[in-house]
Amino acid sequence: MVSTTPIFSEAVVGENAEGDEVQPPERSFWAKYWMYLIPLGLIVMNAMTQAMNMAEEQTSGQAGAQGQQAIGAQRAQNTVVRRR
Repeated sequence: MVSTTPIFSEAVVGENAEGDEVQPPERSFWAKYWMYLIPLGLIVMNAMTQAMNMAEEQTSGQAGAQGQQAIGAQRAQNTVVRRR
């Protein structure tokens, strides 16, 4: 009768022929911590984009306010002309 279970003639994984534990090769910094670095990078990019947009809104908001004042002044002049 033939056995269907495999016969393990090799040593246990993680040990060499002498029985000493074999350490896996050291992984690089990126291989270890990529899952933390990618979200951190996205958060930093998001913060920078928001800061840039806030600066644009402030400058365009000031220009818009000046433009509205100019339009208001023009309307005031037009109402003076239309009076009879």
